[in-house]
Amino acid sequence: MALLHACPRPVSFMIAEKSLHRPIIGPAAQGIRAVGVVRAQDEVAKCAGKIVSIDCEAGIVIGEGTKFVTEELTNTWNGRGWDTNDRVGTLCKGDKLMKGEWAEGDDAALMKYLVIEEVVSDTELRIKPIRRPPPEDGSGGGGGYVKAEIAEGGTTFKAMPRLGMRGTLRECAKHVAGGGVFGIFPEGGSHDQASLLPLKNGVALISLMSTYPGDTADAPALPEDVKIVPCGITYFHGNRFRSSAMIEFGKPVSVPPELAQLYAQEDRSAAPAMLEKIREALESVTLNVSVSELREVFSELADEEGIPGVNLKAACAWSGVQELIAPASWTPKADRRPAVLSQAEVEALFNEVRKSGMEYLEYVEFKTFCDKLGALAIKRAAELKVPCSPSIMTEHDGAVVQAILSTARRVYTDGIDLTPAQYLALQRNFASGYNKLKDLPEGKLLMSEVTNYHLALVSRNVNDHDVRTSPASLIKTNGTILGGLYYTGFFLFHSLRALVLAPLCLPGILLWMPVAQICASRAEKARIAAVRGSSVKIKGRDTVASKKVVEGFKMVPLFYLLYAVIACGISIALSEAYSKPGSLNAEKPWLIPVIGMPSTNNTDQDHGPARTLTDRHCQYPRANDFPPLPIPQCGSRSPSMATFRFVYGT
Repeated sequence: MALLHACPRPVSFMIAEKSLHRPIIGPAAQGIRAVGVVRAQDEVAKCAGKIVSIDCEAGIVIGEGTKFVTEELTNTWNGRGWDTNDRVGTLCKGDKLMKGEWAEGDDAALMKYLVIEEVVSDTELRIKPIRRPPPEDGSGGGGGYVKAEIAEGGTTFKAMPRLGMRGTLRECAKHVAGGGVFGIFPEGGSHDQASLLPLKNGVALISLMSTYPGDTADAPALPEDVKIVPCGITYFHGNRFRSSAMIEFGKPVSVPPELAQLYAQEDRSAAPAMLEKIREALESVTLNVSVSELREVFSELADEEGIPGVNLKAACAWSGVQELIAPASWTPKADRRPAVLSQAEVEALFNEVRKSGMEYLEYVEFKTFCDKLGALAIKRAAELKVPCSPSIMTEHDGAVVQAILSTARRVYTDGIDLTPAQYLALQRNFASGYNKLKDLPEGKLLMSEVTNYHLALVSRNVNDHDVRTSPASLIKTNGTILGGLYYTGFFLFHSLRALVLAPLCLPGILLWMPVAQICASRAEKARIAAVRGSSVKIKGRDTVASKKVVEGFKMVPLFYLLYAVIACGISIALSEAYSKPGSLNAEKPWLIPVIGMPSTNNTDQDHGPARTLTDRHCQYPRANDFPPLPIPQCGSRSPSMATFRFVYGT
């Protein structure tokens, strides 16, 4: 909505067809003329019967009670072939079988999808042969064919159709060629990672197809007239109500005439080249931090034990946990970073997170285990007064890395107010410097000290600006007497402010607390479900805010109605009491007491200001505009100003 408000022209968006049928979101999407797109993952259907045999070398699948030829799975499968109408609702070439228990260990990943080559009969299919990858040592030869392991009695399964997108893309290209504006999220969906996902080909194909007569009903646009405007949306706290968001528009990108000519000649290199230009434009308006994916760590640990999850043995052997586990005895004087946790504490936390009846952690539980383990390590390090920066948090969680870089930026600016453009430019330069220096010795030293400072703030539940207004800081900066007076005035002002505002806020808090709790509870359930059903989401933070908004639209009117009914009931009861003989208002039975109820207006449900930026607003700050770097001394050495200037990009 903020993006639509910032754009002066009407914009049509592409949205999943599934979302068009959801309450609230569906009507809202139709109101902005969104184009529905059917996604294969939204059309997964359960099939009849069971698969009893799979020959991965010959590519033959045998079923029992199956109806590969005659079973019509869903009506939405009709007419969804690749630019044709060959789909009749049954399985055909290109569809995929999935969700079956037909392999274990490394072979399970290779057999996640069985691609259909031919439907022979109701009980027989031909699939693409599945081979293991060649050995990593380069000894030559393949790893052989995968061997399926199906339990006696067979396994149930589901099917996912192969869907064509060319018809949808042509409609979008006609819209663009006709002078319309089309908005698209080229990553293909929402996520909470710290960098861009691999872009989908749709945005490149739409831009190229809009210049080709065959895709635009002989009304193409000139390549130089097709403009792709990169837009970056930066959320400060995307999972919270009324948090700020910044929208930045970059320099438009035109379709190069040579790429349009290659596309007209059916050269497949045109789309990847166009996609790379679009990626470069998007990276100029987004924050991208390079971190190792926790999902990859989870897969590696699970594969080592040959189970679909991480057991206690694999978790304790992981280097991210080993650096935190305390040996039988250690001394802070040892020439290494001291450990802060014991084996028993790690095992207790593992058993706390693990589901009852299971010996391993699934990905969602493994992520929770890592989060709690990192928080416990920081707490123990604060109690022991030793520095600790768990790699579980600093190397695998992009949100934590971005928070650390934000702390470095605040320390660097030392309280100087920045414009939105300056903030984004500085934060982007810090992210770029981190990606360049994180593996170098000076970069590791700098990040270690900034990380220790950030985690020290987290362990004490304070922000960086609280350090500047602390008694010790004020006394050190202004002297004992003047600093003490400053702190006393600061304390009295905020205490008086809390005393005055608390009575005004308390009724509203009590009345709307149930709404907040219901929205938070349902958002948490949606977050867990989103993480389980996605291969790109880390914590599912991106689904929290949208779910809260949807639930808020449902619950707020209901509670307004409930409180209105309660207020009317109380008013009627008091009116009857006042109208009795002998009461003060007996002669005025029409007088109804006014009951004041604290309420919220529409500004209480918004997401705060959305600041719109363009490239002409971006005045980059100069290094000389900032004071010397006051990085706290967290170790034996402090980073040099030259290193920090290199991180900043000057």
